[in-house]
Amino acid sequence: MMSVNSPFNKYMMMMMIGFCAYTSILFLFINFDGKTSLENGVTTKKNKIFYLQHTELRNKGELRRHIIELNLEQKILNENIFGPFKPEDTIIAMQVHDRIDYFTLAISALQQVRGIERTLLIFSHDVFDSEINRIVRGIKFAKVMQIFYPNSTQLFPHSFPGEDPNDCPKDMSKSEA
Repeated sequence: MMSVNSPFNKYMMMMMIGFCAYTSILFLFINFDGKTSLENGVTTKKNKIFYLQHTELRNKGELRRHIIELNLEQKILNENIFGPFKPEDTIIAMQVHDRIDYFTLAISALQQVRGIERTLLIFSHDVFDSEINRIVRGIKFAKVMQIFYPNSTQLFPHSFPGEDPNDCPKDMSKSEA
């Protein structure tokens, strides 16, 4: 039987944590040089990604509108490097929460995958986080797309799917409700 403390088992545990914690892809090849999204090859209508990256959104309504616009746009980043998406390209979709450490671990693992440059990485976010968005836009080893869950508890904390003041208490039985 292999030791739990063996280097291989430690490596496998780190890999599983990165993938199982609803996270995503690349730390070593991330562009941390402060370039804007336009300099990174993103040319979107009204440069919405740049706006979301560099602007503190003042209210949830404004954030909701921008998330809807980004989802409708379906912009693929890095097509200027790897060419347009092709039907034979591999697609990897990953759910991203707000755990940046796990996220960067998963990214650093995926950047080492053979053929990753022929892959479209789709990051599905349930939380809007400027730092995570910056990391995603810094990925330069594959084509990348971001999508955002439009009905998150971040955007609707006091109504469905969040907790509505008129909701029944969590510990109430079905018959009492």
